[in-house]
Amino acid sequence: MKLSNFKQIAFGIAAIIVSSVFFWLYSSINSLQQIWQPPNAMDLQLLVAGTADRPYVYRVLMPILIRVFSALVYLPAEQYAAMFIYLSLIGFVFSIYRLTQYFWPSPKIAYTATLLAVPSLIPLVLIDNHIYDLPQLFLFTLSLEFMIKKRWGLFILTYILTCLNKETAIFLTLIFLVCYYSEMGRSRLIKLASLQIGIYVALRSITLYVFRNNPGAIMEYHLVDQLLAFRDYYPPWGMVGIVFHLILTSLTTWLIIRHWSIKPIFLRRAALTVTPIFLVLYWLFGYPFELRVFLEIFPLLYLLAIPPLLASKYQSQSRAFAPNNGY
Repeated sequence: MKLSNFKQIAFGIAAIIVSSVFFWLYSSINSLQQIWQPPNAMDLQLLVAGTADRPYVYRVLMPILIRVFSALVYLPAEQYAAMFIYLSLIGFVFSIYRLTQYFWPSPKIAYTATLLAVPSLIPLVLIDNHIYDLPQLFLFTLSLEFMIKKRWGLFILTYILTCLNKETAIFLTLIFLVCYYSEMGRSRLIKLASLQIGIYVALRSITLYVFRNNPGAIMEYHLVDQLLAFRDYYPPWGMVGIVFHLILTSLTTWLIIRHWSIKPIFLRRAALTVTPIFLVLYWLFGYPFELRVFLEIFPLLYLLAIPPLLASKYQSQSRAFAPNNGY
C-alpha cells in the first residue's frame, strides 16, 4: 500500500472517530437542554407533524426526510433525526477538508485543519440546538464548495436543499453576488442570481403560506433579552459566560485578521459581506450566548483562521496565500 493511501485511510478513520466523539457530546448537551426548551417550539414530533411554532416549523427539510424514511422503514423519529444529524456532521468534515485542500494544497495542512474543525464547533453548540443546525452547517459548506469550484448545477441542487432547511440560505446568493460580480460575465451572473432568488422566493412563499395558521411569529425578536442578559446573568456565572465569549471573540478575530491581505480573496470578500449581517441577526433574533446562529459562516471564518495558522509553520506553503489562489 502506498504511503499516501495509508495516510488517507488513517485520516478517514480519525475523522470518523473525532466526529463520533463530538456527536456523543452534542447529543449529551441536547439531552440536558430538553429540560428547559420551550415544549411547542422544538418538539421533534410537532416539527415532523408540521404543527410546531413558527419560525421553527419553516425549516422543513429534516421533518420531510424523517417522514419519507419513516414511511419506507419505520423507526422512531428520534433515531432518524440522530442519523441525519450524524451524517451531516460527517458530510461537513469531508466538505471542509476539500475546501481546505483547495485553498491550501497540502495534505498535512488539510488533514490537521479538518480534524481541528470538529472540536472548534463546540462553543457554537453549547446552547439551544435544533435538528436543522448541523445539516445547515453541512449544506452551507457544501454549497460554498460548489460555488468556489463553479460547479453550478450541483450548487443549485444544494442551494434548494439549503433553502428548505433554513431561510438563511439567502446569504449564499449574497456571497455569490459579492464574490463573482467582477469575475463572471454580466449575463451569466444575472441568470444565476435570478435563478437563486426565484428558488428562494418560491420556497419561502410556500412555507409561509402552508404554516400561516401555526402559532408563533415569522421571526422572534430578542434584542431586549440580549440587553437584559448583561444585568440578569451577571452574578456570578453570567460574568464567566461574558468573559468566555469576549476571549473567544478576541482570539477568533486575531486569527482571522492575521496576514489578512494575503489570504484568499474569495474568503475575505465573503466573510466581510456576511459576518456583520450575522452579528446583527444574532443581537436582534438570537438568544443571549446562542452562538449556533453563526454555524453557517463558520466555514468562512474557520478557513480564514486555522489553515493559515498551520501554514505559517510550513514556509513551502506560503505560495498558497496568494490572494487569487483557488479563485
